[in-house]
Amino acid sequence: MDVVRAAVAEVEDYERIEIRRLPRIAVVGPAVGDLTHLVAELLENATVFSPPHTAVQVHGERVAKGFTLEIHDRGLGMTPDALLEANLRLAETPEFELSDTDRLGLFVVSRLAQRQNVRVSLQPSPYGGTTAIVLIPSNLLTDEGARGTPTTAAPMTAPPAAVTPTPRGPAWATSGSGPSTRPSRTPSSPP
Repeated sequence: MDVVRAAVAEVEDYERIEIRRLPRIAVVGPAVGDLTHLVAELLENATVFSPPHTAVQVHGERVAKGFTLEIHDRGLGMTPDALLEANLRLAETPEFELSDTDRLGLFVVSRLAQRQNVRVSLQPSPYGGTTAIVLIPSNLLTDEGARGTPTTAAPMTAPPAAVTPTPRGPAWATSGSGPSTRPSRTPSSPP
């Protein structure tokens, strides 16, 4: 499974996320988990802090120093002071304070970015919200997995039509002595 689709699957309101223009590229194996969680945190923030009727758009491209992934929301945005503070938190990875749970997502993103030498910044979105820009360095990328060659890398993307994350729902129980109690996916006829 590719990094972006895996990240989308971790977001509660995944239906609102639109993946656009992502070239076929792969991430080296050791970085896959951290990048998936980093992108998922940013996507979750984008869906939580924007109106429920709006889409969150994701697109990216190769650049001189690696690959940029942009996440655009259409929320209220952030004040210049709040943007500055958030970008400082992302760049400096301060010690976590248990009392500051409002910023837990930024703390997680900052730690994961630092671990993989990824740069993350926030700026005003042209759509009226906030844009998160993730710069993934070249040393974490490979073209091998994107061409179908066996590798330890996970593709960054697949065609947008293939985005079918698993929704979060109730954990269905099974009885110890019989078949699963999970309902079938076929609609039942009315009584």
